[in-house]
Amino acid sequence: MAESKAEVRIRQLEREVDSIRTEATYLLKPIDEARISSRETERTTAELRQQHALHIQKLDEQQKRLEKWDARLWGVLALTIGAALSLAAALIVALVKR
Repeated sequence: MAESKAEVRIRQLEREVDSIRTEATYLLKPIDEARISSRETERTTAELRQQHALHIQKLDEQQKRLEKWDARLWGVLALTIGAALSLAAALIVALVKR
């Protein structure tokens, strides 16, 4: 039984479709890899943003502690200067009374 022209044409078209599918699969592979890479980059970016926010929070806490210690240091310095001046005044008064 001889194949009709239509059947031959159908097989030819099926081979072309298979060839196009193979080529499409080949062409889509880099796109899929890029999508996967993009998702990984998005996850990494999200993690880095969380870490950045955490570091900013820790930095703010450190700055508050530093400001508190700075205020305490100036208070101690003022008391020390006041005590030294008071001692000097007391010594001057004691020397003048002699």
